[in-house]
Amino acid sequence: IAVDSAADEFNETTQALTRLNPARNNRYRNGDIGFGRLFADVHKHVARYVPERKKWYIYDGSRWVPDIGSLMAMELCKELADGLLLYLLTFKDESIRIRNLEDYSKWQQRRLRDIYLKEAQSVYPVSMEEFDADRYLLNCENGTLDLRTMQFRDHDPEDRLTKMAHVSYDPQATCERFDRYINEIMSGDTERARFLQKALGYAVSGDTRHECMFFLYGETTRNGKDSTGNYLWRGTDDTIFGKPVVISNFMPDMAAGNAAVAVGDLSYFWLLERKPLSVRILTEKYMVSGMIGFAAHERIDGVLVRNEAVKVLKMAGADGNE
Repeated sequence: IAVDSAADEFNETTQALTRLNPARNNRYRNGDIGFGRLFADVHKHVARYVPERKKWYIYDGSRWVPDIGSLMAMELCKELADGLLLYLLTFKDESIRIRNLEDYSKWQQRRLRDIYLKEAQSVYPVSMEEFDADRYLLNCENGTLDLRTMQFRDHDPEDRLTKMAHVSYDPQATCERFDRYINEIMSGDTERARFLQKALGYAVSGDTRHECMFFLYGETTRNGKDSTGNYLWRGTDDTIFGKPVVISNFMPDMAAGNAAVAVGDLSYFWLLERKPLSVRILTEKYMVSGMIGFAAHERIDGVLVRNEAVKVLKMAGADGNE
């Protein structure tokens, strides 16, 4: 929760407590269960427990983030602990303040806050399936863009977004250098440039119904990657869905009609026989140059023991044909 000062922080919590009125609401009766419900209700829009991950997820103002070690949830507990004491000051009836002061003071103890936080876990739990469920919402630093309607709006915790594109959306923004770059890497081919734009737009959304995967390849190295091998949309090591990508010279070239990609669990490819490495000296071949050559040979036989574990993909061209 973004706040400017401790006073603003307590004021926000105090307003929530005034609305819930725990001193006169049996739902929040003094005790572990009632206090667990109180935490869950006060922070319902910014703190949710995810049983599958066994951790809290906290809304940071733009997206939901996992709370490692429940550190952020405990900070919210501390806010509530101080907010309860300020809430009591809103009562003119001194008997109400005195009656609840002892119980609300328990929130100042770390051991008891741990208990209340555990009790709160089961009040409004959410499944991981609820996060990032809308595949057409693109979360930016300054708001959220609906790719279906192209409407841009403020961040909303109810969107349940955990991802963030680290850019600020500006519908009027232009980039002449990027336009020239696209023309350069596509060698002036406007049809392929439009196809690349389609591929990038498809990658921005979470839509996978077309079940396609794009590989940037070009014989002249003009293939949509920079000089360090990073693709347009990321700068991390070569991975697909978090799994490593291995480039092998023994696979066919990336060309239309070639089965150039194998996807799956290669642990099911078993080595059946591996003969010792043999080395032969090539004396005559390098005699004129005064050098000695060596030729090494190693024979390896293997088999895929589970055929469905690996799928070979055949390349299609920009026009969709092999």
